[in-house]
Amino acid sequence: MALKVGVLSLTAQGSSEPAQLATIAVRRLMPPQADQFVTLEPGETATNEQELKPPVVMPEELGIKHKTVQVQAIGEWSHVWPLGHEDVISHHREKVGGAESDGSARGSFMSEPLDVQF
Repeated sequence: MALKVGVLSLTAQGSSEPAQLATIAVRRLMPPQADQFVTLEPGETATNEQELKPPVVMPEELGIKHKTVQVQAIGEWSHVWPLGHEDVISHHREKVGGAESDGSARGSFMSEPLDVQF
């Protein structure tokens, strides 16, 4: 769903602007279940690999067929607390996605670009 929700940017070699992709908005059931939270201890990291499978990208429609394209993940992250898993689940889980301030941190991310031949 990374392409469909607008997280992946595709920029053809020689172009200064990313391809215009149709995107959708996705909402999740709120509040999230407890097993949907990821806990990272200080110094730990987490990764998430995305595999692009046909026909998700239509190179002809995007004008990128037979071109090298720079693929990059760009987006926003949110709902990060400097607390242990149990504290987050017991005190903040019900507030995720609501208008009420919950004291969580948020920010943006940008992956390293990857060249892909279409």
